[in-house]
Amino acid sequence: MGQSHNGLERAGALTSALKDALGATDAEGGLERFGETMTPVIDLWRQPEWALLRDELPWAFTLTQPAVAAEFSAVGIVNPVGSRKLLVVDMLCYRSLATQGINSGWATSAVILSTLASSQAVLTRDLRANPQVAAALVAFGSDAAIGSIITQTLEADSVAAAAANQLGHVTPVILPPGFGFAAVGTTVNSNIVVTMAGRERPVFPAELG
Repeated sequence: MGQSHNGLERAGALTSALKDALGATDAEGGLERFGETMTPVIDLWRQPEWALLRDELPWAFTLTQPAVAAEFSAVGIVNPVGSRKLLVVDMLCYRSLATQGINSGWATSAVILSTLASSQAVLTRDLRANPQVAAALVAFGSDAAIGSIITQTLEADSVAAAAANQLGHVTPVILPPGFGFAAVGTTVNSNIVVTMAGRERPVFPAELG
């Protein structure tokens, strides 16, 4: 709380985002000033283009992990240790050239990155961002044991061979730094195509405990 009765601090990401959304340039334009002169109906989360104002980046990717003999294919997203970001997976889709089960679940970023051989930066969906990549990493690869890839299965599904994208129903999944979320095929020597979309933003002080 601020020094004035029912006041809000002028500093902070949401105060800055509100001022930017309104085009306010007055240094005195804190949240309590806006509240005195207008009905407080501005929703800083409603407009997707305002995400950049609160330092939030939307991201997405589609990636194919080819079939590997005697191994299970997997694709996931990882929030690196020490990122100081909160990663939210809002959408998960998958398909495969083989009829198989698809397990999706979480593990630590260390487990996913050490088990899956490859990783790359994920692109944002806001082309105003500079650089146009998020802190999150896309991890992909294969392993001979499903249990080596994900620690806890959140959803078990199945797909028909060469079917259109199938929507997973476990999202949203919220990943603090040091955790990841992956989709894993349950038939060896089969590919998996995974699409995910979500967002990342800096954590607020109380969000990580």
